[in-house]
Amino acid sequence: MTAATLPRSFDDGVLHVERDTARLVGGWCPDCRKAAFPLTPVCPRCGAGTRRRLLAAHGVVYARAIINAPVTIYPAPTTIVQVDIDGVRVGGMLRNGDGRIGATVTIAPLVMDSSGEQVTAYCFDQQDPPDA
Repeated sequence: MTAATLPRSFDDGVLHVERDTARLVGGWCPDCRKAAFPLTPVCPRCGAGTRRRLLAAHGVVYARAIINAPVTIYPAPTTIVQVDIDGVRVGGMLRNGDGRIGATVTIAPLVMDSSGEQVTAYCFDQQDPPDA
């Protein structure tokens, strides 16, 4: 799926898609030299002004939770993961894979139907094969 074929983003300041690569839009603090997500005008650590910075297109699973009841538009069971990307821990739905700790995942667009309107959010796709 390319950027041209995606419905509008739920927040254009969160997901950046170029060609076939999706990246999250974060912030970079020049004072404490740390990244943050999502992008905010000030650094959540030191309060200095931040700059827009695209986070890496991939990360590593830090934690996971499996939800066995349907939640809004997510089917059951749904795996939610926390992923370390450029020193930032980001949560989201795992679209495929087992979400084992240490697995490599990429950011991917997720087209959802929100009250009858299609919007694009983000999710994670596991790149490592699941454990046997």
